[in-house]
Amino acid sequence: VAAPVLATKSTIIEQDVNPTIVIEVTKNTFADTLSEDVDNWIIDFGATDLVLDTITKLSATEMRITTTGTAIVGTIRILALKDCFDAPIVDSTVLEIEVQESGE
Repeated sequence: VAAPVLATKSTIIEQDVNPTIVIEVTKNTFADTLSEDVDNWIIDFGATDLVLDTITKLSATEMRITTTGTAIVGTIRILALKDCFDAPIVDSTVLEIEVQESGE
């Protein structure tokens, strides 16, 4: 059984305020209400200084995670537990997002 794969095109740069992450899933689809339950996600913001605000289902394959705070360089790790999916067999892969230096 293939684990659902999380991916994102979202980029977070240090000093971004309240950044949003849009996550796409392949190999499964997000369930209607359970996918928006924060208890069905493991999100580790590491040293980024960000805090989870909301998780919203945009479509069967897209979720939006909003955060509060001002980003500092670090790694965010996101895992969707199996209950987030229409075919709840296994948890997703871990998505890592690096908060980039601003380059200023």
